[in-house]
This record gives sequence, C-alpha cells and structure tokens, in this order.
Amino acid sequence: MNIVEICGIAVIGLTAVIVLRGTRPEYAVMAGVLTGLILLAASIWELSSVIETIQDMTDKTGFSLYSTVILKSLGIGILAQTTADICRDNGEAAIASKVEFAAKIIILLLALPILKTLLELIAGFLGG
Repeated sequence: MNIVEICGIAVIGLTAVIVLRGTRPEYAVMAGVLTGLILLAASIWELSSVIETIQDMTDKTGFSLYSTVILKSLGIGILAQTTADICRDNGEAAIASKVEFAAKIIILLLALPILKTLLELIAGFLGG
C-alpha cells in the first residue's frame, strides 16, 4: 500500500466521521476507530518488509546485537507514539506525555549494552 492509498483511506474515514457525527455520533466513534485500525494495519504491513531487510543486512554483517536494539526501539517508539496519540485524541495529554517518557527510558535501557561496548572500545584505544 502506498502513501496515496493510505491518505485516501484517512480522508474517506475522516469524511465518514464528520458526516456521522451530526446524525449518529455513536457510529462516528466506530468509524474513527475502524479507520485508525485500518491505517495501523497498513503501516505495520509495510513495516514488516523494513524489519526483514534490517535483519538480513545485520545477519550478513554480524551486528545482530545492534539490529535487535534498533528493532526493539523502533517497536517501542511506534507503540508508545500510537498510545500517546490515542490518549491525546481523548483529551488526556498528561497520560500521553507519561507514556512517551516511559518509552524513552525503556529505549535508553535497551541501548545500554551498546553504550557499554562503545565505552570499552574507547577505553581500549586510550589504554592500549
């Protein structure tokens, strides 16, 4: 699915929500949720090819630790951003910011082994 199709689905979903909001507000909510789920599924579908490409590249080079951290961080970031957006859409900006903060901390924790390896490498250069 390309970006034109994704934008088309978003505009159609938005139009449905706007039309239904005036006559049947309960259906407007469902139309918005359904549109969001379709867009999320399409995005995840596209993301799967990116993940496969990254895994193939790192398997050939031996940088599996780095690819694992990158892929996990990407997943955490996407999940946290989606959750934060849902919270903001429902008027809960404070909860959204806490979700984003927690995701940043978790990504930092994931990156610690890489940071440790980098610092050991630098110490090896300076000491040897």
